[in-house]
Amino acid sequence: MIPRSTISDDARKIIQEQIKEFATEHNIRILLAIESGSRAWGFPSQDSDYDVRFIYAQTMDDYLSIKPERDVIEPKITHNALLGVPFDLSGWDIRKALRLALKSNPVLFEWLQSPICYAINQEVTQKIMHFAASVVDLKRVHYHYYQLAVSAWLQIEEDPQQVVLKRYFYALRPALAVQWVTTKSQIPPMDLSSLVRDTVKDKALENAILELVTLKSTAQEKAKIPHDSLIDSFIKHVLSEHRIEQRPPVATSEYHDADLLFRRIIQR
Repeated sequence: MIPRSTISDDARKIIQEQIKEFATEHNIRILLAIESGSRAWGFPSQDSDYDVRFIYAQTMDDYLSIKPERDVIEPKITHNALLGVPFDLSGWDIRKALRLALKSNPVLFEWLQSPICYAINQEVTQKIMHFAASVVDLKRVHYHYYQLAVSAWLQIEEDPQQVVLKRYFYALRPALAVQWVTTKSQIPPMDLSSLVRDTVKDKALENAILELVTLKSTAQEKAKIPHDSLIDSFIKHVLSEHRIEQRPPVATSEYHDADLLFRRIIQR
């Protein structure tokens, strides 16, 4: 069984304090704050960064101002002495999140489903998820993950002898997500454990993935390993069977419903 994504209680407390201080400093309301990247995906290395992502709302005065405002907050990545690794914090304004929902952006769904959550307004998050799921075009989700898998696989193929260990996961996770979308016609989960549990029926392949996860948990970020023929064959099979060449156009125009949801959130 592939282990679920977790972090220590100490790390969680440190990160939650950082988020509170950041929200106060920028005068924003955090609607959702989660872990993204390898720690949430379920295959961190010893020296993996903490990739914290959040969705926020500003004050009503900010939204009614004529002053131009960015809809993202992206501080510089810093090395956090308490965590012992780089701390990467960034977020989207609720307007940006809803615009991305209209474009079926898979990263938004990953944030909404992350197994590691630091702060959440449950009611608002559920409404965002419900709206995003109601307008999603699964073909665009399929295309996103397919392109991620292709990009990682092309880099894996460059060296026929060795593979950067994390590169396997950068191909495996999206390949499994492609398989999920095409076989289940559903939005895929973000974490490797859920993807493997519900899509991988071959016990030998599951064991091979588990071995990779175990190995990566004690390896450095740039560690290399020999090619695994079973993993290679699976990735190539998915890319061959579920090929999609062109990004489908945005088909939705549900701006009215997005506006209504946006207004309800900021007026609270």
